[in-house]
Amino acid sequence: MTGAGNGAALRTWLALAQSAPWNVVADDLLSPGELRLLYRICAGEYGDPGVIYSVRGRRYPSQRLLRTLDGLGVIQFTDTAAGKWERGMWGARLTCAGANAVFRAWPIRPAEPGAGPGGVTRLDGHPGCMGGWRPDGTCTSCLAKRPLDRAAYDIYVAALDPDRRDEQLTGPQLYRIEHGWLRRADITTAKVCRLPGTVFHDGGLARL
Repeated sequence: MTGAGNGAALRTWLALAQSAPWNVVADDLLSPGELRLLYRICAGEYGDPGVIYSVRGRRYPSQRLLRTLDGLGVIQFTDTAAGKWERGMWGARLTCAGANAVFRAWPIRPAEPGAGPGGVTRLDGHPGCMGGWRPDGTCTSCLAKRPLDRAAYDIYVAALDPDRRDEQLTGPQLYRIEHGWLRRADITTAKVCRLPGTVFHDGGLARL
């Protein structure tokens, strides 16, 4: 791991990842190999998009590495005991912070009218559909909405028109481990997350 050299700084980071996942931006702590693993999870190369779980006969990264990435807040790892599964079974899902680390590490340069010299701009990538994320959190190639980690949320808010920005900032501030900071339009009175997620999705929300 690229950020493991300074023990005190890393311990501070680990405490942040566990206590305030809504503020985690882990990009600088991840090695190229770790980012590649997160990319493969994001793109569904281990089965379902956004998750990795044990299947007999399939090769996987070590559980030690997965636990390390869990400590950084980029995946959420569940072992046999925590999942109440049969011996040897485990699973992990990509967190919002992990997904955004992937998006920023694999940018695209789509041709869009009026976007920089020659009509070309640089957007964070959206693995799995070959599109890219606009500042407002929409994809250039599909109907998906970007999960908003701390950095992406700040860009999203800045891209809103003044009325919608005020509505977003003065409304409930809710966070979900898979989807990140929730958009005002996705918040309901049911107090659970209604967005589609991975096979490990649950509806729990943190109110900030």
